[in-house]
Amino acid sequence: MAVVAAIAVPVLAMGIPIADTALSIVRRRRNGQSIAHADAKHIHHLLLEWGLTQRQTCILFYGTSGILGAIGLTVFGHRRVLAVVIVLMFVVLSTVLGERLRASSHRVPVPFGRVMRHLLGAP
Repeated sequence: MAVVAAIAVPVLAMGIPIADTALSIVRRRRNGQSIAHADAKHIHHLLLEWGLTQRQTCILFYGTSGILGAIGLTVFGHRRVLAVVIVLMFVVLSTVLGERLRASSHRVPVPFGRVMRHLLGAP
């Protein structure tokens, strides 16, 4: 169990960069490009396009990595203290991101937006 925790916790903490790299490789292969081809479709580029500053993007990444690392530690034993830390970090990050997106001109599409508009009777 200790070996699994020793591997899983850092992998969870590095979840954002690992996912970003994996998505970039898949995206480039689907487009017939080399996996080393540069593009501006990484997660941090998208956050900058949504109106976040470089500092806010960095803080968001640090916070998310902290949350994922805390989740990894929580799964492998340190439940009580880390559960509180996870909740607090999530509240702070979601508040900051929500306020920034509210002030931004960019709008995040609602999943199943057409279906929701139809159900609600909106035009």
